[in-house]
Amino acid sequence: GGSGGGGKNSGRRRRRRDSIERRGRALTQRPGCCTNNVTGYSGLARLVAPITLLQQDERLKWLAFSPVAYGFVVVYVDFFVDGVIAKEALGSDQVALASAITPLVATLLTFPYEYLGNRYGKRQVMLLGAGSELVLGLTVALVGTRRLVELGWGVSMLFVITGSARAVFESTNKALFADFFYRRREDAFAANILFSAGSASIAYFIFSNVSNELAVALLVTIVAALSIGPLIHTFRLHHRMTQSELPPQTLSSTVAEVRSTRA
Repeated sequence: GGSGGGGKNSGRRRRRRDSIERRGRALTQRPGCCTNNVTGYSGLARLVAPITLLQQDERLKWLAFSPVAYGFVVVYVDFFVDGVIAKEALGSDQVALASAITPLVATLLTFPYEYLGNRYGKRQVMLLGAGSELVLGLTVALVGTRRLVELGWGVSMLFVITGSARAVFESTNKALFADFFYRRREDAFAANILFSAGSASIAYFIFSNVSNELAVALLVTIVAALSIGPLIHTFRLHHRMTQSELPPQTLSSTVAEVRSTRA
């Protein structure tokens, strides 16, 4: 009886190992599975690759709203938070010191945001970043420039909020692009830069020709708010797309399972 049970267990382990190996081979043999899909690209193809990816993958069309919103926020902070609010509240000689709060906060928040992303998912952290951008615009729009100037160093809260948005964009956002577009990461990263830099260029043109501070703050608020819905939709699309295929992490886990079954 014991030997028969042992034989059955051995047979189950062997079938499980064979199944895992077949899954691993199928995954590695998929086109573009373990490459960045840029080998052999001509110079022109490399330039248009982000646009091609945008046309081919619906997730990127919706996810693009996030870097676009961040591009607007960066220019808004340069033009109005630094150039107007902080300058009048603290004096020109203190603006650089106040601006240093943003990268400091971004650095400090990178680690807790990474923990939150690993524990609760990147969607929550991305929404936190979008919420930070929304709060920044709303704060200026509702409180008003004059009252913010009267706060003196209290305007540093605007740089703290901006630091939160920057922490998400520099860490979680880039990790999200790597996870979603793991077969064409270089193209996805290029698209991320294209969206944020392109929107920043547009924002520079708009803000340099609009002097109404309330209107600009409301514009930033609207752009940030418009990024939230598409962000949620992107995660839903990604979930549906991965239901019928192995996720990127499956390859490494499959190799680990094969080794464990052979041990």
